[in-house]
Order: sequence, then structure tokens, then C-alpha cells
Amino acid sequence: MLFLVVVFTSNTTLAQEEFYHPELEWRTIESEHFLVHFHTGTERTARVIAKIAEEIYEPITTLYNYQPDGKISFIIKDYDDYSNGAAYFLDNKIEIWASSMDFDLRGTHNWLRNVVTHEFTHIVQIQTSLKFGRRVPAFYLQWLQYESERRTDVLYGYPNGIVSYPISGFIVPSWFAEGVAQYNRKELEYDSWDSHRDMILRMYALDDNMLSWNEMAVFGKTSLGNESAYNAGFAFVRFIAEEYGDEKLMEISRNLSSLVALTIDGAIEKAIGKSGSQLYEEWKASLKRDYADRTAQIKNNLVAGGIIADVGFGNFYPTFSPEGEKIAYVSNKKADYFSQSSLYLYDLITKTEKKLKGGVRSSLSWSPDGKKIYYAKTSRKNDHWSNLYDIYEYNIEREEEKRLTYGLRANSPSISPDGRMIAFVSGSDGTLNLYTMNVDGTNMRKLTNYTNSEQVYNPKWSPDGKSIVFDYSMKDGRDVAMIASDEGEVIFLLSSPEDERHAVFTRDGSNIIYSSDKTGIFNLYQLDLSTKEVTQLTNVVGGAFMPSMNAQGMLAFASYTSSGYKISLFEQPRPLHNPPVYIPIVERTIPLKLASASKDVGNQSFNWQVLRKYDDTELPSFTETPYKATATSLTFVPFLRLDNYNPQNKGIDLLKLGLYGYSYDVLDRYGFFGGAAFNKRGERDLFFIFDYRGKIPGLFHLGLEPALSFEVYNITRKTNSIVPLPLDTIPVEVSYNLLEFDLALKQKILSEVLELELRYAHSRYTASIGSFFLPEINDLVKAFSELYFIGNDLSLILRYDGIALSRTQEINPVGRKIRLRYDYEFNKFNPTSEYEVANGLLVPKYQRPVFHRVELSWREHQRLPGWKHTLSLQLRGGSILGPPVDNFFDFYIGGLAGMKGYPFYSLGGNEFVYANVTYRFPLFENIDLRILQLYFDKLYAAVYSDVGTIWTDGVLRDQKFKRDAGVELRLEAFSYYVFPTRIFFNATYGFDEFDRYIPSDGTTVRYGKEWNFHFGVLFGFDLD
Repeated sequence: MLFLVVVFTSNTTLAQEEFYHPELEWRTIESEHFLVHFHTGTERTARVIAKIAEEIYEPITTLYNYQPDGKISFIIKDYDDYSNGAAYFLDNKIEIWASSMDFDLRGTHNWLRNVVTHEFTHIVQIQTSLKFGRRVPAFYLQWLQYESERRTDVLYGYPNGIVSYPISGFIVPSWFAEGVAQYNRKELEYDSWDSHRDMILRMYALDDNMLSWNEMAVFGKTSLGNESAYNAGFAFVRFIAEEYGDEKLMEISRNLSSLVALTIDGAIEKAIGKSGSQLYEEWKASLKRDYADRTAQIKNNLVAGGIIADVGFGNFYPTFSPEGEKIAYVSNKKADYFSQSSLYLYDLITKTEKKLKGGVRSSLSWSPDGKKIYYAKTSRKNDHWSNLYDIYEYNIEREEEKRLTYGLRANSPSISPDGRMIAFVSGSDGTLNLYTMNVDGTNMRKLTNYTNSEQVYNPKWSPDGKSIVFDYSMKDGRDVAMIASDEGEVIFLLSSPEDERHAVFTRDGSNIIYSSDKTGIFNLYQLDLSTKEVTQLTNVVGGAFMPSMNAQGMLAFASYTSSGYKISLFEQPRPLHNPPVYIPIVERTIPLKLASASKDVGNQSFNWQVLRKYDDTELPSFTETPYKATATSLTFVPFLRLDNYNPQNKGIDLLKLGLYGYSYDVLDRYGFFGGAAFNKRGERDLFFIFDYRGKIPGLFHLGLEPALSFEVYNITRKTNSIVPLPLDTIPVEVSYNLLEFDLALKQKILSEVLELELRYAHSRYTASIGSFFLPEINDLVKAFSELYFIGNDLSLILRYDGIALSRTQEINPVGRKIRLRYDYEFNKFNPTSEYEVANGLLVPKYQRPVFHRVELSWREHQRLPGWKHTLSLQLRGGSILGPPVDNFFDFYIGGLAGMKGYPFYSLGGNEFVYANVTYRFPLFENIDLRILQLYFDKLYAAVYSDVGTIWTDGVLRDQKFKRDAGVELRLEAFSYYVFPTRIFFNATYGFDEFDRYIPSDGTTVRYGKEWNFHFGVLFGFDLD
């Protein structure tokens, strides 16, 4: 039952953060349409969000002619150095991280204006598209197929086929969901088609490398691939709105709510007259022509340098060593995500490079002697597992990393020319400031005193150590500012409507080199600080960022191509005079001079000029109250399950009608998840799980913050049996009732990949025999029940999950997983239905098995050098310590989750060892095929072999090992754009034939030398 709950419900529960924070105190601001919940330290962000949310409520709801059915809860978080937003459209909940987004694939905009409008648009647009309403997101069709069980002492076999497939209540593709959320209302301009977005789309179009219509609809790609779906979606939605009108976005959304709609193609065709794929291909062709025309002159006059690091799509922050012969930079190389970047050192003399340290994603700075490199990286090594930036020092000669700060939230370090001080940025509650400190972490000084969501980035020292230049942003784009290193007034060197960033001083300090999008494409420029003369240094088609110049005049920078950011190098950059200019796309928005007049939309009037000329330093008065539990609406997920475990069940008896239900409070501190299923015979499957993730008295004061869960499981099964008499047998109905209560505590320990679980389980198993007549005396024997097992299991489970993040981590994992479990069981067991008289009563004669059990599973997945193939090894072993115990308590290592060449119950015993080796390889890595609502992405194959043995009496050296081998196909797909659909099929042959004796009736069962087949359609491939 526990196994089935996991595999059937892995995609129906609410998403919850892996790291929770019971130490935080929460408060609430309530407005007309919103509840803003915030913890201590985020007061200003909460007030700003409350203001913004009410201002944009009607502009967004009138566009879709839809209002949510209750107040929307905003959850404001600032315990991690992380920036994002998330809309839980089924729960009327939005989570916002206070830190402003600094992402290399997007321009800079006012974070809170942008993210609040974006996420609220998600809520409104997707709820407009729902088929069954937000309380019924989907229903499921499920199928359980079982092994044909040969043992007479086993009621039914273990599953060898498992299917759980959704019928979705929403079918919004990624590009449309994210496109309309970025577009929101064009009149607001809180997000816009900036130069970064144009850069990504332009390079894809020019290199004929755009995502296909089907690819754009789903995520599951690399960082660049996922952002490309965002980006192209924004552009395509703009195209639809500008060519056909904003109202078509609402019309398409409402068309998606049709019960017969399976994809967005028909919804677009019904609204516009062309299918989605046809419209997309026409738009894509026009983009290619348009971008080719507007960049033709630049291509003929490129000034772009030469690429020296082109592996990976995220090569950033090239920084020359003091002597100018080496370049340090960060890169993701072959990893799938920016977060997996590492520090590399490139030698200009030998043209070779070396990886220095993993997990580095920030800008870099050298010590003046060239022996050390400084950077920032995140760590959860703190009391409450917050993911915070701190500054580190890397000694190149010793190959040692040293942490300089702890919990400082310090990023973008820059070392002073004398090597004594570090400039860096740090902040909280959505605001960043500039600081300096001694290189040993002492004597910290705050240079700026921003308090209203101002952002500072990329500090760099002047050669004389007297000034620091940095990026500054308050609304849209960035400016370049400078401040004295011993405090003083901020002076803006560059402040214009353009985006100017990444400024660095030349070696003599007379100029700064920076990146600007003044032509619509980011290029590098040089500003003479005395004359204020600006000269252009590059003329690229993609983009040029993050410059660094050495004493010899070489210029290194990050350049953008259709395959991402690369490191480029100029030997001797020269000023450009009147280079060809790129013609950017002009935003078709309402000019401010016209926007001062109100515009009627959906019978509402809005003053767009006021909304666009916002001032969030002036905030209305809000009443704050302590947080009171606010639960999400109760969500239901109906399901129909074909469950043929009992060969005696026929027809409608095989079907079970069921319902999942769940609700959590908006902070995910507590809530429940449960399910029930019944068939016509009255057999039932029930479970209920209550989660609590708050402070637990006694444990919290000891520094422990475990998640607590209380779980109940109950299943009943019926079968037909016989009562033997001296001259006859009597048919009877036997019912089994299995009940279990669990109490569990889970806590991360030592590392974020290591979890410890303490669990207590109490079980009560009952068998009931229905009433029957004794034919010889025509007497009725009343129904009776027997409680034949009372179990108590105290377990300790240690889990290590070191699977590397990748877009193939489900279908082809790389890394390590370890599971070590210890159980202490003290039970009451009556296997032979014996009774005795006690105090004049007939009571069961229980055995009292008490024993210890240990089990270890170790899985190692290694990528083969130079291949996308992997070789995996799994080792498992377990033992019930001490003398043998009844086979009721056996381990089992066959079947779907073990040696697939043998049925589950064929390999049972008190002790076991087992090994598996698997060679997995891709057949098709980009299928890019859609059939109705199914999108097929990747197909992998594997060959594997198992060897193992299990026994009760004796020692390992006396056992005969069983062997099998098989093949597996794994198909990774998506249904309705958002539901992961993982399909697998196994065919395995068991090489060794053996007999198993069944002591309960003296029969023998033969296994081996046969094929066994397993299949599944689930949300993931890992069944352990």
C-alpha cells in the first residue's frame, strides 16, 4: 500500500520546498483582493507588493473578463539568496522571493512590479482556461496488473504493470502561459521586449535555430532552452496581440477550457482562423527575413574578436590575471544549468585551460600577486539551511578553497589594488547595497544606504584604490555610478534611457569600458572620464558583455551567440567610427502623452500614465496582524482504477472508484493528503497523511527542525476459501483487514543531500471468516474475526541523494544514491490460529517475535567518458539479525523493484545480497513528436543483469546465486504540456531454475528459466 501511494500520487500533491523555516515569525497585510503574508525582515517588500497588487488587479482581470473566486495569498520570502516567483493557480497562492532577479538572459526591470504582475496574470489567465474549475485539476485513469501468483500461502502477486495517467483540467502550453504573463498589459510596461530578449530571439532566427512549435510548448530543457521557451513565447504572444488584438488572448484562453480541447492549436484556430502551428511557422519565417535585413550591414562589418572558450552556453566573467597572461572565468561547460558552473583558468601562452573549483557562478577578482582568486558562492551550512551567498578565496598553488564570510549574503567580490580590502554587494528585503571590508572579513563598512529596492551590481576598484564603479538600477535598465572607497556621494557616470552595465577601469584609470545597448545590441564602449567622450569598441550581431582589459591592451569579454555565451578575446581593440547600426524592433505601446487620457477597457477606466509613472518609495498605510492559519481550498482528484489482483473478480468487480483530496496552509506548515478507493465488493484502499513543518516543542530548542507526519493506511481484501470437514468442505468468504499507523520525523543532517528519518509504525492485521452452515447438523456458524498480527516497528533511515541535476536525470541519472535502514521490531503474531484459555476466556496464543533488521542499498551511476551513455551499479544487502524468524517477516528481492527475472515472492528469506549492473544509452534524444496531447521527447534503452541470493538458514558461502538479464526501454514524454509521462517496458529472463517449498500446505513451486515482463506509465522512472 505504501508503494502504491508513492507511485500513484507523486504528481498530485502540492509542491513543497525541501527546506522549510519554522524559526520565522509571520505577519499578514489584508487588502480588498489580497492577503500578503511576510516574515520578519520583509516588511517593506510586503507593503510594496500589497500596493502593486491592488493597482494591477483590475487592469489584468478586465483583460480576461475574469476575477478569482477568493482573495489571493502572496507569500513573501527572503531567507535564501534566490530570486523567483511562483503562481499556484489551483490554490489562489503566489510566492515571491524578495531578492531582485539578476539573470544573464533577461534585462533589468523593477523586480516587484514585474513579478507581481507576471504571477497574478498566471492566476487569472490559467484559471480562465480551466475545464473543471480550480478544485478539480484532473482525474486519473489507473491500472494495476499483477504477477500470476503460484504460492498457495500468498493471496495475490506483486504488481508487474502500473499505469496512472491524467485527464487534465488545463492544457496551457509553456510558451503561452509564460508569454501572456510577460506581456500582461502592454500599457503597464512593467516587463518589456528588452535588448536581452531581442538578442536571444535574433540569434536563434539568424542561425535558423529556433525551437519547433512542439518544443516551445514544454519545459524540461537546459537553462538556455527553458528560457528560450519563455522568450519565444513572449515574442509570439506580442505578435498575436499586435496583429489580432489583445482580446484574442482572452478568447484563446477561454477556448482552452473546452472539454474537447486537447492542445492549443484548435483554440488558436477558433480565435484567429489559423492553426497555432501554421501561425507560428509564418511568424518564424517573417522573423528570419526581418532580422536578416536589419543585421546585414553589421554582418559585413563585424568587429567581434575571436572566441577562446566555446564549450557550454554559460561562459561568464572573464578576468585577466595581474600579469595579463591568464584569464579566469566561470562556465557551465557540458552541464545543463547555469547553477552548475565552475571556475576555470585559461592560459593565453599555452592555449590550455584547467578547472579550478566547482559551484562558482559569481564575478571574479584576482589578488594583486596573482596567487588567489576571489568569488562568491551559495551554501546551506547555517543553522536553518538557508541558501546564502558568501565570499571565498581560492589559492591556485595549493588548490585550496577558504571561506571568508559566514551568512553575510555577500556577492560580487572585488579586491582593492593593494590587496587589503574587498568591495562587495549585500542586501535584504529586496534592496542591495555596496560594502567594503578587510580581506580577512573584518572592519565591514557600508558605502551606500539604499532602502527602497535599489539594486547595485558588479563593483570594480579604480587602479589607485580611491574609487569604486558599479551598476545601479531602480526601475528599467542599468546605469553606471561611482563612489569614493571611503564613503561619499554617488556620482553617475552614465545615466540614460539605455542599459549600461559591467563597467571596469582601464589600467591607467583614465577610462572605463562598459557594455551598452544604445544601438539595440549590447556592444562594448569606452568612456573617457575627463572629456566624457564615448567610443565604440565592438560591433557584434549577438551581444558583448563583462569586459576585462590587461596591461598589454588585450580585451576579453563574454559574447552571445545562438548557442549561448562564449568567451571572446581582442588582441588590440580600436575605436570604431560610424559603424553600421542595428535597427531595433520598436515597441508598439501607448505613448505617455496619449496615456494621460483614460482608456476604456472592459467597461473600466485606467490612467495608464499614473500606473507607469509609479513611485514605490511612497507607500499607503497598511494594517499588519499576526499570521493566522490560511488554508488552501480543498482540492479533489477523482480516479478510476482497474485493479485485477483477485483472479476471482470479474467484470465490474475489477473497477475501483476513488478520490484523492488535499489542502495545506499557504505557508506549507501543515496540511493533509488522503485518498479512498472502493470496488463493488466493498474492498477498500484508504490512506491519510497529515504533515506538520512547524516548531516541535523540545526539539526546536535543541536546534532540530524535523518535518513531522502522521499517516494512516487501511486496505481490505476478500477471497473465497474452504473449511475442511471430515467428509466434506464448506466454501466461505475470507476478508483481510490491514491497518497501519505511522509517525515519522525527517531532518536534514550534515549536508543538504543527507536526510535522517525516524519512524514508528503500528500495524494490526485481521482475518474474518463469514458465517456458514454445518450441513450435518444444519447449524449456523456465525462470522468471526481473528487479530493475527500486532506489529510494532521502530526504524531509522538514512538517505543520501547525490544524483546530479540534469535534463536527463530521470531517464538517465548520473550520481549516487544510498539508503541505509535499521529496524527494531517487537510483534505479536499468531500464524497458526492457536488459542488458549486465560482467566476463563479463549484468547489467541501469540508468538512474540522480537528482532533487529538492517538493509543497505547503494546505487552508483557513472557517465562513460566522452559518451552520453552511463554504467550503473547497484548493491543491496539485508539481514534479520539473530535466529531465523517466520517467513511472514521475510525480505523479497524479485519482481518489479528487484531481480525482474523472477516473481516477487519467489525470492524471499531472512537474509539477502543482490547486485545489478546496467548499461544505458540514448536511442533518440530529441524525438520532438506530438500525437494529440502526448509529446514524445527522449527514448533510451538499457541492457542489465542481476545476480543475487536470499536465504533463511545457513551462511552466504553455501548459497546458490540466481542470475537474470534483460532489456529496458524508457520513453520520456509530456501529456497536456505539463504532466510528466514516463513510460517503461522491461523484458527479463531468469537463468536459474529452482523449487520453493511451501510449509503451510507441503507443496513445491518451481521458478526460473522463463521470461518476465514489466511495464509502467507513471510520473517518474525510479520506483525505489
